Parts: sequence; structure tokens; C-alpha cells
Amino acid sequence: CFDCGQIAPTWASVSHGISICFSCSKAHRELFDPLVSDVRSVCRRHEWSEADVAAMEAGGNKRLRAFVAKKGVAMRSTEGKHRKAFYESPALWEYRRRLGEVSGRGEPPELVGRLFHSTHLHQSGAGGSASPSSADLYGGTHDDSDSDDDYNDDDGNND
Repeated sequence: CFDCGQIAPTWASVSHGISICFSCSKAHRELFDPLVSDVRSVCRRHEWSEADVAAMEAGGNKRLRAFVAKKGVAMRSTEGKHRKAFYESPALWEYRRRLGEVSGRGEPPELVGRLFHSTHLHQSGAGGSASPSSADLYGGTHDDSDSDDDYNDDDGNND
């Protein structure tokens, strides 16, 4: 589980491309609108769209950890107010937007995009940005020709 570290999580936040456990999935549903964290059961994966599956394949727990580390986002705790602050941080808005583009899930809905855009403007002081490539999802340094060992376990579960 991305949030608590539980082994073999059976839920996912498709918005972030991460695996989470049942307890953390409940917290995501209680704390966030589905526009922020779209929580799904892995057991019902047959009901997911191709873009949802692509988001999980493009994402992964280790990739998100690497992304937030590169952006300098503190992962003090994923409990309560810290969890809310972490997932609503500008870096996570950016990650969701980029993951949506890379996976084919599309840009976040207009309201979410507007929130990200205004936050991004305040952070960077510049307007707009080019559409990212898949390498940009990971901060522009991920080389798909290299081994994905930094991001994926040998079991391929991206946990």
C-alpha cells in the first residue's frame, strides 16, 4: 500500500496509478472527491477502462515515490490532515494531470484543471505549459530504454 505499506493491497487510486489497501481506500473515499482520488477495487479490474489500466501501468507506487522525492514533497505521514495536504499538494495535482495525459485518461475535469493551473501559476510565476511526454511524468529524467528496476519489483506489481 502506497499510504501505509501493507503488503498485497487490493485497491487502487487510479488517479495516481498507485496500489492501496482497503483501509486506506476508505480514507481516500472519505477525504477526497473522486476527481482527486478515483478509488477502485483491483478485484473488479475487468470493469476498468483501458485508460484506467494504462494509468496503473504508467504509474506505480515506486514511480510516485520517486516523483515526490524529486519534487521535494514531504511524506511525513499519510494520516488525516497530512494525507489531505499530501494528495492536494501542487506536485500531486501536476502528477495526476501528467498521468492522465500519458495514460489516455485525459486532462482532469475543468474544475480540477483550473485549480491546478492557478496553483501552478502561483508556484512557477509563468502561464501554461507544454503537454508532457511520458518521461515528463517522472520529472523529465526517466529513460524508458533503461531497466525499470528502480520503479518495479520483479513481480511486476508496481508496489
